[in-house]
Parts: sequence; C-alpha cells; structure tokens
Amino acid sequence: MNHEILTERLRLRFPRDTDAQAIYDRYAKDPEVVKYLSWKPHTSVEETLAMRKYWQRKIDKGHSVPYLITAREDERVMGMISVHPKDAFKAGIGYVLGKKEWGRGYMTEALKAVIAEAWQNSTYIRLSAFCDVENIGSYRVMEKAGMRFEGIARAHSVLPNMGPTPRDLKSYAIIKGD
Repeated sequence: MNHEILTERLRLRFPRDTDAQAIYDRYAKDPEVVKYLSWKPHTSVEETLAMRKYWQRKIDKGHSVPYLITAREDERVMGMISVHPKDAFKAGIGYVLGKKEWGRGYMTEALKAVIAEAWQNSTYIRLSAFCDVENIGSYRVMEKAGMRFEGIARAHSVLPNMGPTPRDLKSYAIIKGD
C-alpha cells in the first residue's frame, strides 16, 4: 500500500515522531474519543510518542499500515486509520477521529480511500472491522463506506475504558467487487 493517500479533503500519511504532540492534543488524551478503543487515554505526549514508535515497529514488520489523517488544506491532525494484515487476502481496519472532526464525513472519506487503496495496491479481497455495539458513529461510518454488517461477535474484546468484562462487537466487512 502507498505511504500517502490523497482525497478531496484529506491527506493520509504515515505518522512521524514530530506528530506526537498533535496526536496527543487532538485525540489521544480525550476519554470520550477513546471510549470504545482498545487503549486508555494517554496521560502524556511521551506516551503518544512511545505508541508512535510501536506503530513504526509494526510497519517495519509488515503487521500494520497506520495512516495519520490530516486536512489537506492546513495539515492539521484529525485522526488515524490503520490496516492490519491477517494474511495475503484479508486485513482488518481500525480508526479513531478527534471529537472536533465528528459529524463531517471525514472518517467515511478516509475509510473509502483506504478501501480503494487496498483494492488497487494489495492482494486483499476482504477487509473487516469491529466496533462496540453502542458505538453508533463508528458503525454508521462502516455502512456509509460500503461495508456490510455480518453479525454480533459476543463477548469479543475487553475495551478498557468500558470496564473489565468482554464486550459484544458488531462485525462488518467488504469484499473486493462488492
């Protein structure tokens, strides 16, 4: 997959160490933004930088392709979307968007762009994603991007911001050619 994807309003690119402060400020420290994610809000920019270095190791090993979502007009950091290869034919997708950007169609635009990039520049034929059953905004993004609801994965994952009990997640996927 390419290192950069451009859409009408967005630039998706690999994150750099110099992005850590903006990532921290825009979404990583916000409890409301990370409520349904697999990680807790960051308590310092150093924690965000450590996560950035973790992403780089995953990129280097081919285990993840994280894209920082920025505005084309001014390069402001908006969020992140990542592709997580499962094998040569399928990958998972995860994303997060800063609260100031919610409700403007940015994540749907980013997800559609990542799906198109995957079809064009990889061997993937299936892309999938999960979200908590209560995360209406997230599953609406997947539906608008053309992903289909496949069912409820019962007691699938512990989301640390939602408590210690595994949560039910909605499963969505798109198949190349859908």
